[in-house]
Amino acid sequence: MDKSTELRTIDVPRVRAPMPPSPPLFTVLDPAPPEGGGSLAELIRVLKRQRWKLLAFIATGLAAAVAMQFTIPSLYEATALVKIDRHQATVVADQGQQPDTADDMDQIVTTLVELAKSDPVLRPVAERFDLLDAEKQSKGLSGEKRERLREAPVELRRLQVTRPPNTYLLRITYRATSPELAAEVANAIAQSLVLHANDSGARSLQQAAGAVDQGLQSLRSRMDQSNRELADYEKQLGIVDAQHASMGGTRLEQLDAELTAVQAERANKESILQVLNKSGTLATAEAIESLRSIPDTPLDQAVARLDAARQQFAAARSFYGENHPEYAKARQQVEELTRQLNEMIADTRQRASAAMAQAKARESRLLVLVAAARSQVDGLHGPGHEYEQLLSQTESDRKLYDSLLDQSLVAGINRPFDDASLQLYAEARPPIRHVFPRLSVDLPVALILSALLGILAAVLANALDTTFERPEDVAEQLRIDVLAAVPSARRLPPITPPPPSMFGVKIPAQEASQSTARFMEAILTLRTAVNLAVDEGRLRSVAITSALHGEGKSTTAAQLARSLAQVGKKVLLVEADMRRPAMHKAFDVAVTPGLAEVLQGQQTCGDAVVALDPPGLFLIPAGPPTHQAANLISVGFSAMLAKLSRDFDLTLIDCPPILGAAEAQEIAGTADGVLMVIKASGTPGKAVSAALSSLLRNRAQVIGMVMNQVRGFDSEYGYYYHATGSRKGIKRVRA
Repeated sequence: MDKSTELRTIDVPRVRAPMPPSPPLFTVLDPAPPEGGGSLAELIRVLKRQRWKLLAFIATGLAAAVAMQFTIPSLYEATALVKIDRHQATVVADQGQQPDTADDMDQIVTTLVELAKSDPVLRPVAERFDLLDAEKQSKGLSGEKRERLREAPVELRRLQVTRPPNTYLLRITYRATSPELAAEVANAIAQSLVLHANDSGARSLQQAAGAVDQGLQSLRSRMDQSNRELADYEKQLGIVDAQHASMGGTRLEQLDAELTAVQAERANKESILQVLNKSGTLATAEAIESLRSIPDTPLDQAVARLDAARQQFAAARSFYGENHPEYAKARQQVEELTRQLNEMIADTRQRASAAMAQAKARESRLLVLVAAARSQVDGLHGPGHEYEQLLSQTESDRKLYDSLLDQSLVAGINRPFDDASLQLYAEARPPIRHVFPRLSVDLPVALILSALLGILAAVLANALDTTFERPEDVAEQLRIDVLAAVPSARRLPPITPPPPSMFGVKIPAQEASQSTARFMEAILTLRTAVNLAVDEGRLRSVAITSALHGEGKSTTAAQLARSLAQVGKKVLLVEADMRRPAMHKAFDVAVTPGLAEVLQGQQTCGDAVVALDPPGLFLIPAGPPTHQAANLISVGFSAMLAKLSRDFDLTLIDCPPILGAAEAQEIAGTADGVLMVIKASGTPGKAVSAALSSLLRNRAQVIGMVMNQVRGFDSEYGYYYHATGSRKGIKRVRA
């Protein structure tokens, strides 16, 4: 046997040591922390101990994964591809100024992903296909909560919007119980995204250019009216010779030209002021910038900075929560730049108002000068000069109209927010196979998860389990020696030769013999420890007890007595469990006369003693069951035990459980030593601690413990010798 696993034996003192008045109670102590590598070994030991529970946990997880294939509705996944057409904005700038060509595609894609998940895009699709009910979001809700859910922003749990790496594509994926529904919803969301993304930019420009269009229409009407008046006047006067124009006519033409330029400037500034007064949006300001004649570089830079800040805020919102510092920083930057831009727009509005006022004043002065010059020319030239005036007015209106039309076209080309457009590149098709649940995926996942959860449950169960599994646990936590570790056996060696059909189940000879050999080796180890104390005269009586019922104390007492008798000891086995006697059945003897009659004075000890086989083994049965066992033990058991100790080498007392019978503590205090039997992985640590504390309070001498039904005996506690051959039976005789 390996020294590391050799069982320790206790050196029983020659005399019983006096106990203090208030002995300390036994408590379950925490084991010493393991040294290097101990944690893994301890984990392996725990898993080995809980292996059946772990396997059952894993089997349950796998069964649940298989059951999902038949109970959970199948989900089909359809994907639509949306392509992003990148158009780098080329803003018409002053000569020598380079256009901004910064690549902000990541910000654009992030913005589009968030836009695809927004309520304006999803709500029409969700209402069309009733997706909230399809995803069971309203299941179990009351009518009021259901209505509040429909009014809240739409969020689809089965929707995924992703971007394949290094591409200008968006994957819009949706899962549904029907393959057709999955494809239709994915396509509808993609189309809604394309519609909102492409129309939102043009909508602001159209609003901003509305005032300009109205001005163009008014100017076109006036130009047509001037053409008609000129044609009518030509019919009245005939051909007018321009060479007859006088110096007054030349002066009038110059004034008319100046008046036309001033009126064009005034119309342009009035149009800008009308748009600024009508709306203060960023898109309107940018459209005005393309139409205005007074350059304002700081406003352009402010618009660019605000656009970049909004893109950064969209990216921060997709990655961080509202309480994150980066989110708050990005939002604060957008708000600050918006405030600055609004201030610049207000300043621009004031300067536009001042410029328009100046233009009107110049126009008024020129009108006065033109009126005076026209009166003078009319008096000199008459109808010819009037014709030239109409002709000049018509040409001026045509030039003003062409100038405004060109500027409007340039403004449409230079839209700064029209830098990307979307198109539905590939429509979703109904899939053939479902993506969830899938047995090939669910089984490995269930195996891994159930194994991890099973290991955690095993560790937790082991931490909550206060029972003792190995003799080392008892030695470490209770500071008491284990004299023998009795292995768990399928079939115990019989006390007497049993009839062929006694056990009912036939066990293979090889398996039964191995189990028996392991059991007998443990009994021989216990016999060695007890026999040494008997030979030295330190023990004459030993009480064999346990904390609770059913831990194998009676079987241990019978086997130990039989083993001691086989080496020539005169051993008396006293069955002191008078509440539930069973030893007479094991040895196949009569239950009376027994200990109960002896203590009541109805029989003598000699009448109650039964001689058994092998020679030297004797038994006193318990007698008929009685509820007065505690009183009988208190009356005469001590004197009877003293007499029996003189007649026999060793008296073994099959004592009732310590926590189950009051007389057990008195018997233990009367005997020279107490041998306590505990069941491995069965007896709670609190029960063992309470039993030992009771024994110490009654000044009992605990010589050691026997751990019964220990598992894993072969691998942890050495080897055993196994000899084949017949086993002699034990003859039963009466004294």
